[in-house]
Amino acid sequence: MEHSPAFALAGKPGSVNIPMEVPVLPDRDEARQWALDELAKTVYQEAKPSLLDRIVAAVLDWLRSFFEDLQGVNANLGIVVIVVAVAVLIGLAIWLVKPRLNPAKAMDGEVFDAETPLTSEQHRSAARAAAGKDAFGAAVAEQFRAIVRSAEERAVIDPQPGRTAEEVASRLCRAFPSLAPQLRDAGSTFNGVRYGNSPADQALFDGLVRLDSQLLDTRPVYLGAAAETVAPR
Repeated sequence: MEHSPAFALAGKPGSVNIPMEVPVLPDRDEARQWALDELAKTVYQEAKPSLLDRIVAAVLDWLRSFFEDLQGVNANLGIVVIVVAVAVLIGLAIWLVKPRLNPAKAMDGEVFDAETPLTSEQHRSAARAAAGKDAFGAAVAEQFRAIVRSAEERAVIDPQPGRTAEEVASRLCRAFPSLAPQLRDAGSTFNGVRYGNSPADQALFDGLVRLDSQLLDTRPVYLGAAAETVAPR
């Protein structure tokens, strides 16, 4: 390893010269270890999908060959290249992992999880009770379920176990095109609150209550069909 020029303290005859070194950049081995340690952190390992697993393996292989190829390069230039490469690789890893660390966007879970089906009015009552206790996460989930159950009771959509919020929103958008933006937002809100740990508040709950009322006052459009039919899974 090459060091910065040493400065000696000159003194009387017989005095000792003391080198004073100021380390500025890591050597090749240190830079390589930085990269390997960063990519091995738990946040990357726990969140990685199978695709990222393959990418990380490929990156590590590339790093090994990269450091081997730098043996004949000027030391200072090689270290600068290493640091830049490590920064780029870390940024790429974070970009690939980030979607998996945001479950609000990644999850699309089932609307109903109760073994005993409830009516739309029962879901509305549960939503109001939860909102009265400032439990807005539960209130939002129950109010969205009331919207879905109401659509089933009106034969706008067929009851179907395991249906997700996005599937419901997509079908309801076809039946209520004038309320499509609100319905898509409602599905995203349910997923974020129920499965993504997104915060819920009075405003979100009130918005779903308002949408529920609007749907009840709106005649569905079936695009020439008597009602929407969904093939069973």
